[in-house]
Amino acid sequence: MVVMGTEPGQQRRWTGKVAGISEDRKTIEIIAMGKTQSIVDARGRPFPTEIHPGQYGKVVLDKSGNLAFDGKEKTRGRSRGVS
Repeated sequence: MVVMGTEPGQQRRWTGKVAGISEDRKTIEIIAMGKTQSIVDARGRPFPTEIHPGQYGKVVLDKSGNLAFDGKEKTRGRSRGVS
């Protein structure tokens, strides 16, 4: 389980594809690098309503402590050159 927070050992951001979200919106499942991780907030707050299963993006804890979701298209990390 990954905890979003500002304390040592906690994450400030997590990127991947949203596999699911709990009914109370306090836990989301994200697939990143082939592994599914449960993500929770250290303060027990619900995640933003714009998060939906199937989306790819980044869950971010900003400097003021608010949770946000930055949805984006999945891109390849490396581009192939043409020879």
